[in-house]
Amino acid sequence: MSYTRRHTPRARGTLLQLGRGSGEVGLPDFISWMEQNHPELLESGPEADWDALQEQARSWLEDRYRNDWVTSNTDENYYDYWGGYWDSVNGS
Repeated sequence: MSYTRRHTPRARGTLLQLGRGSGEVGLPDFISWMEQNHPELLESGPEADWDALQEQARSWLEDRYRNDWVTSNTDENYYDYWGGYWDSVNGS
């Protein structure tokens, strides 16, 4: 696994804890959700539980893709959209 892929979630967590926005899609919503549901992870400073923060981020992100976010071109759920594409390319 590349350095960037391994460390990007932790870097984002660091940005969250330092209060710096990155302008990424969904990040403001994630911060609001964390403030409401897991404020202790945002306020823990340098001694943060990075594994817990990463787990919450992954869970939140997957839930958004499965239940909330849709494609801009077809207005379909991402899992359905990419699943359909996979099936069309692979003949399922």
